[in-house]
Amino acid sequence: MRFLIVCYSYKPKVSPRAFRWAAIAEEWAKDGHQVDVVCAWYAGLFREEKIAGVNIYRVGFGRRFGNSISVEYVYSLDDKKRLNFIRLFIKPLISILKVIYNISWKKLYWPDQACLWILPSYRKTNKLLKTYNYDMIITVSYPFSGHLVGLLFKKVVNAVPWLVDIGDPFSFLEKTPVNNDKLYNFINRKAEQRVFNTADIVAVTTESTKQKYAELFPNNMSKVYVIPPLLNVFELQDYVNDFLKCNKNNERIINMVFLGTLYESIRSPEYLLEIFSELLKIVKDVKLQLHFIGSISGCEQFFKRYRELINKFIYLHGRVDRSEALKAMVDADMLVNIGNNTAYQLPSKIVEYIYTGKPILNIVDDAQSDSSALFLKDYPVAFTLEKSHFSMKKEKLEEILDFIKTSKPISRKDVELLVYKYKSSYIAKKYLDLLITLVKY
Repeated sequence: MRFLIVCYSYKPKVSPRAFRWAAIAEEWAKDGHQVDVVCAWYAGLFREEKIAGVNIYRVGFGRRFGNSISVEYVYSLDDKKRLNFIRLFIKPLISILKVIYNISWKKLYWPDQACLWILPSYRKTNKLLKTYNYDMIITVSYPFSGHLVGLLFKKVVNAVPWLVDIGDPFSFLEKTPVNNDKLYNFINRKAEQRVFNTADIVAVTTESTKQKYAELFPNNMSKVYVIPPLLNVFELQDYVNDFLKCNKNNERIINMVFLGTLYESIRSPEYLLEIFSELLKIVKDVKLQLHFIGSISGCEQFFKRYRELINKFIYLHGRVDRSEALKAMVDADMLVNIGNNTAYQLPSKIVEYIYTGKPILNIVDDAQSDSSALFLKDYPVAFTLEKSHFSMKKEKLEEILDFIKTSKPISRKDVELLVYKYKSSYIAKKYLDLLITLVKY
């Protein structure tokens, strides 16, 4: 079979959608299928290339590929001169540019920041459709712009089946809207409904997302399927194997690691920092260290309250390479998750957390509805703490501290039993079964 995937972010870009669809595309290519991907171009990358059997076409005008200077490094840099340079020049410049961006372009673009990619993506997609006979076309969000490309080509080649894959919802993201929701609320809803009406299959990652769409578009629910988060074992297994061969350097230090992007509106570190600072007051026989790996942009004010703990007990590493993040995850004594306060969004790293077998401290708003709490309910070394029920009573703090000090990783055998249905080979087959069924009928 031959597949065309329209996915704004793709390997080597670092994002949940890029990881997921690169793994699926490579599984299909390995099984002998022809796979073409249309994605966004970034300066420094080839416009066209073949990676692991997948034909990649990068279009549009992107920024330079790689990490840029970020304000979180204010707390982690040791060089005073570089620190002063960032404070005096880079940080004010970034702030000014952000203000200009927020009051102008961000207020006007639709459907999202990738809107300028729609036309070049459609042109390339249309050219490929005229060149090859595809059995299926897949469009991926976030961003939603990819699905508008799908709507455009469906008008031209309606006979080719179309699968819509939704990582993050579009029209009902009230807390983190992807555009000017006050201006475009009605249009957002109508556009997403049009996608559901036109698509042949819609895939989402959680049951709660499916239920939310059932409320919005009840007539389309027969075409909606849940395909869970993906774990790319090949990325993690070498780090796990290396860790198992090594002895821990210092049993008196417990490294707690949070990986991911923090958001003030949906994933704030406020409660975690409050808990950790209180734990430091009662812990005696071990040293606790809390590491944040990923962007903290927008949450700096929470860390400023604990300035005296930075680089002593709390460490901010900012964005790092994927390999560094995976190594930190595997080397950690305990992993920390902050659940999204939107029930239908599951942090993509949760499956990777489970694969390490490490204990997980999970902080959520509501354990009954939070997607990460529901996902971890069968994981034997997870401690879920509700923010609304948390108090600074000594008994509760000691319960948390006891979990941190005494919890041990689960066996590799138990890990494999838990994660088999999240492996890339399993997920790729789930999609393929849907596609084959659709092509037959």
